[in-house]
Amino acid sequence: MKRTGIVTFSKKTVIRKAAAAALCAVCLTAASPAFCLAGTAGQELSEVYMKESALPAFQYTGNKKELGVICDYLLKEIAPLYSEADVFIPAPVICGIRTKGSETLVFGNFMIFGYNLSGDTLECVCGGNMPACFHLVKDGDSYKVRELERAADGAGYNESIDRMTKGYKKIRKKMSVSNEKKEARVRRNWVRNYVRANNLAVTAFKDYGWDPVSIR
Repeated sequence: MKRTGIVTFSKKTVIRKAAAAALCAVCLTAASPAFCLAGTAGQELSEVYMKESALPAFQYTGNKKELGVICDYLLKEIAPLYSEADVFIPAPVICGIRTKGSETLVFGNFMIFGYNLSGDTLECVCGGNMPACFHLVKDGDSYKVRELERAADGAGYNESIDRMTKGYKKIRKKMSVSNEKKEARVRRNWVRNYVRANNLAVTAFKDYGWDPVSIR
């Protein structure tokens, strides 16, 4: 996922990146800070790119093995569906964990976002959320994903949530109502944990058109 070295951007590549992210308000290139030259007078493009793309890949550092397996899944299976980014950071909002037979069911809204580094800020260039239930089974001293039950889009959403959470009323209630404050808090915590785990000089993250969110 991490990009290194010098990259030559063709017109087609820049257009594709611009479609995936809004234009930088300063230099009017695609909103990929590794390519943005705003505020870098006197530096070569190669120096800017090498400096700002040197981000370590995300690794789960918590003690919940279920979340570690889910994060690996999001990074390997979901992140590649989005446009390129310097780093992808998951932000799972867990609504409940239940045991059913040999399975461990993990319900939640599983968010993942791609960021590019610009100065001391991680700028979000892609990402999204996935209301779902992960069906995990034991795999040695850890777990593996047996099945991913995703909520349907549009008109079928509520019906799919009802089916997914059958027998779990409290979880159904949590998944049926959007909780933007909790999602924002969880996202901030996961970005902050990533920055601290890798000892990065990053102080904030931001979405295009919004103010930076401090992680200090």
